[in-house]
Amino acid sequence: MKQLLLIIISLLSINFYGQGHGRYYKQTDDDTLTLKDQINIYTKEIELNPKDGNAYVYRGSTKNDVGDYKGAIQDYNKAIELGFELTDTYRKRGDAKHNMRDYKGAINDYTKAIELDPIYSGYPFLRGYSKYKLKDYKGACLDWKKALELGSQDAPEMIRKFCK
Repeated sequence: MKQLLLIIISLLSINFYGQGHGRYYKQTDDDTLTLKDQINIYTKEIELNPKDGNAYVYRGSTKNDVGDYKGAIQDYNKAIELGFELTDTYRKRGDAKHNMRDYKGAINDYTKAIELDPIYSGYPFLRGYSKYKLKDYKGACLDWKKALELGSQDAPEMIRKFCK
């Protein structure tokens, strides 16, 4: 009887958690929402579940879209701190750093993304662009050539334009 009661309580708590968790994500599918509205929705989700790394990544992406690169980086940092260390989190943080002209920081994040997913062509391509911005033309060309080897559709143009 005691075990049955524990099972019922466990099932009820799982059901209760499932009803609340993520309910705000569904609202962001509404095409009429502004980016600011979406940021507010993700903020509500974070208030409900402050350990939801996904919410920080989504809010960071939306902040990046509105030009709040510093806020985006803070959200990506929090997601990583919570253990949400996905390659795309590093790539997005690298993008925000690149947008702030922190090219060295962007290179570090793109390098981490490459370490986590060495076969995706987008990461060396982006790292190459940050290296190019730092006038590391040789490093940029090496990254773009690596991106080409991995199947990048954009690398050939960069190689043609900037690499000898």
